[in-house]
Parts: sequence; C-alpha cells; structure tokens
Amino acid sequence: MIAFFKSRKILVPAGPCLLALTIALSLLCCFASSLIAGEAYVTNQSSETVTVINLKSFKRVKTIAVGGKPAGIVVSKDGRWAYVASPEGKFVSKINTTTNKIEKRIALKGGPLGIAVHPSGAPLYVADWYEHRIFVIDPETGLVQHEIAVGHSPSGLDVSPDGKSLLSADRDSNQVSMINTQTLKVEARIKVGTRPFGITINDEGTRAYTANVKSNDVSVLDLGSKKVIATVGVGERPYAIAIAGGKLFVTDQYSETVSVLDEKSLKLLKKIDVGEYPEGIATGPKGQFVYVACWFSNVLMRIDVNSLEVTGEAETDDGPRAFGRFIKK
Repeated sequence: MIAFFKSRKILVPAGPCLLALTIALSLLCCFASSLIAGEAYVTNQSSETVTVINLKSFKRVKTIAVGGKPAGIVVSKDGRWAYVASPEGKFVSKINTTTNKIEKRIALKGGPLGIAVHPSGAPLYVADWYEHRIFVIDPETGLVQHEIAVGHSPSGLDVSPDGKSLLSADRDSNQVSMINTQTLKVEARIKVGTRPFGITINDEGTRAYTANVKSNDVSVLDLGSKKVIATVGVGERPYAIAIAGGKLFVTDQYSETVSVLDEKSLKLLKKIDVGEYPEGIATGPKGQFVYVACWFSNVLMRIDVNSLEVTGEAETDDGPRAFGRFIKK
C-alpha cells in the first residue's frame, strides 16, 4: 500500500536510511509518471506502419510494421491491446501494447476501415467500407461471429460507455446506424449531415457527434431520443472529433485547422492552426491534451485543452491517419 504524506516537512534518519528512502521515492515518481504518460498508436498509411509515441517525452519509442495500408485504430479500454484495420490488406492486426508486437492477424473480406472494441474487451467491431456491413469478431480467436448490415460505406465506429450501443457513421447514406450490442440489430437509422465520417460518443453516453466531410459541419445526436438536435458549421472537410474539458475538437482537413466548440452552447471558441491535412484526433490521459495526426505533415501534434495552443510535435512515419481511439491511457 502506498502512503502519501500531507506535510511538506518529513523527518528522516541520516545515512543509509535516507539513501534508501530517496531511491524509493525516485522509483515511485518514475512509476507514477509512466502511468500518467500513456502512449499514442498512430497508423501510418503510406509507410504501412504504426508509430508508438510516449506522451510524456513526446517522442517515438517504437515503429511496428503492419502492412496493408493501415488506417483505423482502437486501443482497448484496459490498454492491453491495439487493433489496427488495414483496408488494402484486408486484415486486422492485434498488437500487444506491452511488447509492441503483433500477436494475431485477422483476415477479413471487403475493406476494413473503422474499428471499435466493446468496453469489456470483446467483441471487436470492424466496418467494411465496400460491402456496407460491420463484422463482429472474437478478438481471442479472430473468428467473425456475426455480420450486421448497415448503410453505404460505414466509416467511423464508436461504442457507448455502458457497452449497450454501437454507432456507425454510414458515409454514403448520410446516416448513423444505431445498433443494440445485445441483439446485434439496428435500432435506428438517423439522418445526419452530408458524408459523415468520424463519430464520437461523449463520456456520459448521452450524445454523439459526427464530422460531416461534405457539408462542413458537425451533427449533434441525442442518443435517448435517437434524433439530431443541432448542426454546427466548422472548417472545410471535417474528419474526426475528440471531446475534452467541456469542448469539442474537430479536425478540418482542407482548412488545416482544429475547430474548438463549447460542448454545451456549441459556440465556436477558436480555430487552431495545425499541420497539413489533420485527420485522427483523440483525448489524452486525464483530458489535459488532445492529439492530432497530420497526414501530409507526418507529425502528431499536441494541443493544450485549456490554453487551446499547440504545445508540441512528434514525428511519425509517412502518412499518419490515426482514425479512431488511438491513445493508450
């Protein structure tokens, strides 16, 4: 059991005991820092790799060759696994985040793109861009357990925090399919903006947001009523959305910005200049930063949630997409 001292003045004996205590405190601090730091798993489509970036040092610590032009990525809630969808290779790679090695490759048909995992760790959900369906997969065996028909060109996927609902942004149908994860049936098809791509559910599980790449806006969905309750204009060609500190962070590909909206009022707070073609975006540990993959700049950028300023850049391989929840917390 770890004890934390409230007093700033601690009397300790001199000599070996002092040395031992100093070493122990140093190790404890290092251990705590590593827990807080987290890692980003960035899919690089052009170089066919995943770049692993330590969020404390904000430097690359590993490059993992995956192949198949990887794009979609999700890290399991417990942080043990990262799942990478490779549309051209027609497979999903299961990466052990302790060893940063691929432990399994799951062959699929069609074009696996968007990917999500149930909060319990299973099953895994993979959107098939070409055949308009979602694969339900046992991540242990790699076997497809079920297929769910959805709208045309499903892209982003997200699962509600309670694990009861799976949402699919069906890009070419201009809709979101809302799926009951118990029955694996589509409960609602909700019309949104034009060409929805990324989709994100808030931590409360009450709302979802779609980035609509053609209509240049964000649709706000009330998950209780299964209806769109607001539409908000952002930059040109919005791609994905992260939520942190009561704010929405939307990547605008063509504008090369991140639009920041107040989550309650939906008013625009700021447009932050970032690199070329910002795409994937995710919230870091403790919600202090959001991280943006810039496809053409080959960098991961860090944005401070409070100051709304870019506070760092980390190099990736060629063509970072990071489409999904790519942060190990």
